[in-house]
This record gives sequence, C-alpha cells and structure tokens, in this order.
Amino acid sequence: MNSLARFFCVSLFMTVIIFFAPSIVQAQDVRVVDTILTMSDGVKLDAFYVLPVSPAPPGGYPAVLYIHGFSGNKNNNRSLAVNLARQGYAGVAYSVRGQGKSEGEFDFFTSKNLRGDLQAMINFTKSLPGVNPDRVAAHGASQGGIHAWMAAAYHMGVRAVVSIVANGRFEENWAMNNAVNWLFASTLMSDRVRFAPLVRDTIRQAIKDDNFSLIRSKLEEYSTTDLEKNVTTPTLMLVSYYDQYFNPSSALRQFHNISAPRRIVLWPAGHSGPSDPSQQAYINDVAERWLRYWLKDDTSVESVASPDSAVVMFNATTGKPHVYSLSNSGAWLYPTDPLPPKVHRMRLYIGEDGLQRTPPTKSGYLLTSYLRGLGSNALSLPLGTFPGPMFIAGTMGKAHLVTNGQASTYQINLLLFDKQGGGSSKPVTRAHYQVRNNDRNTRDVLEFDLNTAVHTVFLQHTLELDITGGMALLPNPTFDFGNAVIGPSVNSIDTIFYGGDNMSYLDLYLYDQSTFENSPQPKSITLAQNYPNPFSASTMIRFGLEKPDRVTLSVFDLMGRKVRTLVDDKLDDNFHMFSFEPGNLPDGVYIYQLRTSTAVLTKMMTLRR
Repeated sequence: MNSLARFFCVSLFMTVIIFFAPSIVQAQDVRVVDTILTMSDGVKLDAFYVLPVSPAPPGGYPAVLYIHGFSGNKNNNRSLAVNLARQGYAGVAYSVRGQGKSEGEFDFFTSKNLRGDLQAMINFTKSLPGVNPDRVAAHGASQGGIHAWMAAAYHMGVRAVVSIVANGRFEENWAMNNAVNWLFASTLMSDRVRFAPLVRDTIRQAIKDDNFSLIRSKLEEYSTTDLEKNVTTPTLMLVSYYDQYFNPSSALRQFHNISAPRRIVLWPAGHSGPSDPSQQAYINDVAERWLRYWLKDDTSVESVASPDSAVVMFNATTGKPHVYSLSNSGAWLYPTDPLPPKVHRMRLYIGEDGLQRTPPTKSGYLLTSYLRGLGSNALSLPLGTFPGPMFIAGTMGKAHLVTNGQASTYQINLLLFDKQGGGSSKPVTRAHYQVRNNDRNTRDVLEFDLNTAVHTVFLQHTLELDITGGMALLPNPTFDFGNAVIGPSVNSIDTIFYGGDNMSYLDLYLYDQSTFENSPQPKSITLAQNYPNPFSASTMIRFGLEKPDRVTLSVFDLMGRKVRTLVDDKLDDNFHMFSFEPGNLPDGVYIYQLRTSTAVLTKMMTLRR
C-alpha cells in the first residue's frame, strides 16, 4: 500500500479522537488498572479501568466507557479517562476486537460480535466497585463514535452517549447515489486491523468487480437507520462538514429522527476536530457539560439539553456559531414549504458561461471526460463576483442536472468553492451521482442533495462550481474535500445539458437578513442596485445602516401603488440583504424604496421574464 493511501486509511482514523480536558478543580488521585476481559466466545480483549481513589459519592461514581477510532487501541483514550477520573468519573477503555492487543477478528463495525463485545464492556463498567450502574455513558470518535451511537440504537442500557464524527447510516455514507466512498474502500487495505477474511475479501472483490448491489446490500444490513426513531438515550453528536468518511447530511438526518433529548454541533473540518482553537474549546465544553448533566444531574448546565439551542453550526468562513432550535429544522435540515422566515432559495443555473442567476436564453451542453485511473479535468463554472455577502444556511441544497454519458456507467461530481482572489479558495459544499446501466440514447434527470454547510460568501468573492467525471486513483488533498468516491470502472465522455427543456441548476438556501461578522461596517445609509437586474424569478436588494434604525423596504409599480413590503422592522447597524420574488406581477419597471427615520432612498429595477 502506498504512503498516501496508508495516511488516509490509518493515520486519519487514529488522530480523530477529540480530547476534552476540563479544568481540574479539587482534582482527585486516581488508580489505573490494566486488565484482560474474556468475551462469551472466548476472545480476550485488552482493557483498562480507572477509578478515583477517594470514597464514592452517595449512589456511586458516574462512569464513561471510551471506544477508540479505527485501527487504534485502548491507550488512545488513556489521558482522557484519567482526566475525567480526576473529576470524579470512573472510566473504562478497551481495544476493539481485532485491533491493538485484543484477540479476534474485526468483522464490521456493528456486527453481532462487536455488539456483543460492546454490551459486555458496558456491563463490566457497571460492575466496577463504587460505580453507579444507572449512570454510565458511552463515548467515542470515528469507529468509537459508531460504537457510542450503537449503545443508544441497540438500547444497551447507558444513560447518555457522545458520538464524534460518526453516524450509523453506512449505506448513505459509503454508497450514496450509486457510488462507493473512496476512504471506506481504502480501510480494507489497513494492516493494523485483523479483518475477518470473509468480510474483507467479499467487499474487496465486490469493489474490484464493481458489484455495487452487493456492496450496498451489505452496508444496508449493518446500518442502524431503521433503529433511529426508537432511540431513547440522550445523544450528543459532534460532526464535521467535510468529513471524508461520514456524510454530515446523513448525521443530521439521523439526529432529526432521534426521539430522545439530543444536541448536535457541526464545524468546518475533515475527519477530525476543528483547527480553530475556539471551536475546539466550545466542543470540549459541550461534551463536558453533557456528561455532567446526564451523569451527575448538574442542573447548572441544563441549557446543554435545551431544544431551543440543540443545533449549532459553525460558519466555515467567519468561525462563528449559529444556533438553531429543534423545531426550526427548515433552517438546518431540509427546506420546508413554506420556507422559514428570512430563508429563501437561490437558484444557480448552469449555462455556457458558467453559473448564472437567470435561466439560460439558449440551449446547449458542456462536456467533461473521464479516464479510468487518471481522473477528470474539472469543468469550472464561475458565478462571478456577487455584490454583497451571502449567508448560505445549513438547509441542504439540491442539484438538478440533465446529463448523459457515453459509457455503461458514468459519474458526476459537484464541488462548490468560494473563490477568494489570489488563487485561494474555501470548500462550500459537494455532492455526487453515479449512473449505472446507462442508456446512451436517453438523457438522465438527476436530483440529489448537496452536503450541508453554513458559509458566508463575502464581498467581491466568487462562487465556482467544478464538475468532474470521477477522481484519479488517489484523491487530491487540495481539491477532493469531503465524501470523495471511487471513479467509474470505464472511460466516458459525460454531458451536462442546459437551457430550454433541459435546465440544469443548483438550489442553495440563503438567509435574507443576517449580521456578517467580518464585513466592513457601513459608514452611511446606503441602498445598492438590485442584483440581478433585469431579473425574472427573484432578485436581491442590499442596503446598509450606519446605526440601528426602524426600516421599511417596499416595492411600488410606476403608478405609485405598493405591491410588496419586504421588511418593516428595527434592524441593527450592518449590511442587510432581502430577496424579492415577483410572483404573478407583470413584466415592467418597478421602484424599490428604503425608508428610515432620517432618509428615504429609491432605485428602479426591471422585471423581464
């Protein structure tokens, strides 16, 4: 196995574990004991437990069972267990079957054997001297995050779980839209895990033969999707936007189905913790408070379980957290009908010159070629400079593409970037679709979700959509962010149609009004020209306030009749942006007017369908 592949399938999993080290207040001495535990089938697991030396409190110590990431071992969690033991928690960690010094073979994350091991380790944790068996939590990242989630999904008797960069929707993460996740396939090459040969060789051969139906059926067999709605264990999920292994949108769908108290935090990173120290500190604090609340009944931190702040999404460009309630799922999951207040759809059409806000005036097509093993040169479609900040909401966007390919199977990969000038860029969102059993004489209409992301596009930045027919044998670390998938097994020239009866477009969801943390503050009251202008389906109106004020933004026809009030509210001192959708209004010229306590500003715009 080459060094890059080894890095992705081994190192990535071992470094994902998020350690939170709470400040030590009246830290206790602890006792760490390494031990060997025998499972019901005779397999011996390498483990340790850690207990505070001081007498147990009334009712016993709360305890945490720690599970490490893929190809790791029990010692990945030793420091974390010791730190929390000094705060009065008992702790247990073990090396998963087939990993570290534990015996046995790894036969998939949620196999019967691994579920049995997990239940045995939970029971062992409950049996430790001084431990309160009703106050045990499961905690883990990556593979460990799957196990922590599994403890809730299979009702294994834990009080709470902390699941980090993981979810149980394997068929979505690793076989979404008819394509196989590259990193999932690479894990089968790891020499640090003792795989059960039947499982490893079956999936390896299926990938080699491009037997997608077998791959998907196996992943569906091991997935926990059908168990989500019956979960009653309080669940904390910590998730990254650009995870190469787990789809953040799948995590949100799982989270949404849970009936128990729940909380989720998302941040911009790959299969790891955030690089921003303040975001890492926030996550550490949430995880610590989650355990204190559910294991210690610490009501001083009960806000951690509040449904009014259950969803936190860090903005990928500003680094600031945006907080949503469970009930406002239209702002963080799927767009609803009608859309939530202040959220609107922005449709970006594919045309001959790139992305555009209005439908193309003529029909055509774009081509991208794919060569097996060599990949595909990106078809780059810029939007151009957008006149004002755009706040892309967490609601999942949509892709609607009319396509075809010359081969029996072809793939379309979409990667949307925020181009910042000087050659720098940030990932925004991505998605993919693979068409199998292709009819070369029929155009395919593909509709699929874009991965969730909260992202502010600042003034003078540019959105660019890159389309490829598949990546090379290895992902490009600067380009293939997130859920990169194995390319098709055959060469192809792929076609994306646009215009007329074959519109291809992306739907993104924006906030009409928001504070943009890093934008220049307005120095006066300003009203910008609407964009686009002329417009057909919708247009954006942007204005700035140098101080908080009561504002009315209205639209009039040329007879002076008011046809729409877009805002009538007190707003803060910042730039604000609102969408105007004309509905059934006739074509023609309209006037839009901004009225404040000290000024009245007016501009004209043209509706042309």
